[in-house]
Amino acid sequence: MGRSVEDISRVQISYDRDTYVCEAFTEEAFMGGEILVVLSNTRDTKNEAARLAVSKEWHGLDGVVRCEKELLADVTYLYLYLVDAQKIASNVVRVFIHTPCLKGYQLGERGLVYLMLDTKTSDYSLARQLAVGNEGAKISLDLPACGVRLPELGIWGNAACACLSLAYHSRIDGVDICGPELSGAQVLLRGPEVIRLEVSENVLVGQGDFEKETVIQTEIRRGMVVAATARLTAEEQNNTLSFWWDLSGEGLDPSGVYTLRLRYLTGEQGEGLSAPGPEYPLFLGLPKVQSVRASGEETVVCLGEEMQYEVTEGRQARLVSESEIRLSGGITEIDVRMCQGISYGPSLHVKTDLPRFLSIKQENETFYSLCRVREEVLKERVTVPLGRWLEGYDKGEIFWVTQGELESILRIEPLLTERLVSGSDSVYDEFEEMLGCCAKDYETMEILVRAVLEHAPLRAEDILAFRYRYRVSEGRVDLEAGLSLAIEYAIYQNIPENQRMLLEDGQPVGISDRLGGDAGSDRTADASRRNGYVGTGTCDCQVVLRNGRVVLEPFIQGFTQASSYVIPASGPLDSQAQLAGGAGVAVFLADGRAAPFVRLLYPIERMGRNSKGEMRYFHNICLAAGQNLPALINASQAMRRQELPNRLEEVSLADLRGRATIRVRLLVTVNKDLQWVSMGTTAGDMADALGISEGRIALWRQTSFGPCPVFGDELRSMCLVSGDIMEVSQDGAFIG
Repeated sequence: MGRSVEDISRVQISYDRDTYVCEAFTEEAFMGGEILVVLSNTRDTKNEAARLAVSKEWHGLDGVVRCEKELLADVTYLYLYLVDAQKIASNVVRVFIHTPCLKGYQLGERGLVYLMLDTKTSDYSLARQLAVGNEGAKISLDLPACGVRLPELGIWGNAACACLSLAYHSRIDGVDICGPELSGAQVLLRGPEVIRLEVSENVLVGQGDFEKETVIQTEIRRGMVVAATARLTAEEQNNTLSFWWDLSGEGLDPSGVYTLRLRYLTGEQGEGLSAPGPEYPLFLGLPKVQSVRASGEETVVCLGEEMQYEVTEGRQARLVSESEIRLSGGITEIDVRMCQGISYGPSLHVKTDLPRFLSIKQENETFYSLCRVREEVLKERVTVPLGRWLEGYDKGEIFWVTQGELESILRIEPLLTERLVSGSDSVYDEFEEMLGCCAKDYETMEILVRAVLEHAPLRAEDILAFRYRYRVSEGRVDLEAGLSLAIEYAIYQNIPENQRMLLEDGQPVGISDRLGGDAGSDRTADASRRNGYVGTGTCDCQVVLRNGRVVLEPFIQGFTQASSYVIPASGPLDSQAQLAGGAGVAVFLADGRAAPFVRLLYPIERMGRNSKGEMRYFHNICLAAGQNLPALINASQAMRRQELPNRLEEVSLADLRGRATIRVRLLVTVNKDLQWVSMGTTAGDMADALGISEGRIALWRQTSFGPCPVFGDELRSMCLVSGDIMEVSQDGAFIG
């Protein structure tokens, strides 16, 4: 009689809903007798109380035993063995309970899939291989590596994902053990793809056809370097899945060139990564607007670089692939942003209501204005929003500053034209009074001055008076950032008594002969008559702005502001005065000389060549600095009366004693070359200097809206100001 029980040669384990199914196989069919299939939680075959399930079901070569899942809650291992009617046991086989836990996967190059399994929850040290199935294909993999290539899984082409069936498999003591199978494990073979990418107010928003309930690993790269990463979850909004990423704390450079790449995070712990999606350009910065200019009937917005931009005019959007945006049809506002493909940067709102210099004839006078206005501007009030709150001014007849709902408003009355034509200085006096009342610092003064220059109709000879308070009748001008002082020094020279001069024929003659005296009667004239000042040298002193204060010579001011180089005042006339005098530029750098408002004052009369000099300030070229404009106005008026200011504590005074000369210069561009010219130089003067007296002149002036062209027949008499761009051409062919 043959053996009634054969040793188990293979075990197949599976789950049927809530039932654990374990099927045992033998090499030969059962020869007779009753066979029991036992599933126990112990290797001890004699401990019948430990048996979880017993089945008599046997079908020739195999038998099946089932166990409810709830009985396995506290069980780590199960053991399977066979028992015949005579209680003779077969070999005892340890079997797996759990299905593989796919924590995640990573897709490498050339179709390699790396599977990450959780082997910590159960002891699978005996399981040396992993079976990977796809549509029936079985492949054995080493458990530590768990790497398989897509073609080996039967996956080719552009498949978006693969569904794998995973089961632990081992061969112990000649028994093949196949654990329960994890079916339908999804491996995403493609990364997330975006249908729209947009940056707005430092928030990145991406829309795409993403896998639901999947975390997206987002990387911002600068070249090959990862600059920022985040784990984001796409949420449904307006039937579209989108993710949001606040970039404000990532430390990214708005001007940097970045790309965006997305991957899916796989597994419950997010350890795995899917294949990367496409790289998308990422625009973080706003477009750079260099200028807004008029070109015929069009307005041209010049951008910083040539690339693709989306331009929105009202509700109409269009793409522009160049650095210039041309607008027509009265468009005054547009939105511009950089874009490429589906990627869009933040939007910049650009006002294109471009002012233009217009020449307006009023009787025999030509006026210039920056406004897009008709001649009615000379008859009606002009109102200018100032963009911020300023002190009000209601004491004048021409200029008013009132308070609007959101900002202060500058009002210019049409009486301005009449006063300018009459030659009355009351216009300038009222303008300075308004500045003194409303301008509490350099910035607010600049706002008011620019508003008047860009909106009030002015004559060519009035430009410098309003821009720099250049009052030729009072010998003064205000210094602003961008100007330069050219200073000429002189020293006093004594002529020796025996000094003689020679006529052209070589005969000696007295000094008075050379001066036009009688050569025969004045040969013994006193040589001291030739004593006096002679020029000795020049220097340049640049005017710059530091922390809202006008200072001179930025190089030395760096030392004085850091207190590493102290230049004290040269001794006050009283306990409160801030006065200094001398012959060097250091006089202008002394403590207290930096202030928001600085004015250069010329004396009424220049001292003679052989004068002994004057100690009083109002007899010398003087620099006055004040913390407020009214104090500076009072000081300049007192100096003009040849008096010292009453309130010396509010101003600082410095002079160059002797016969020094100071010229104020400004920087302009002539035929694309930068040149320093003296204040008061006209466009016609520059044309004459180039030898093109009869040529055509083109002039652009810097404004709040960028360079604007200056039109008019009286262009040659237009005084140049800082930043002017001028071109002169004999034949009218301009450079740019």
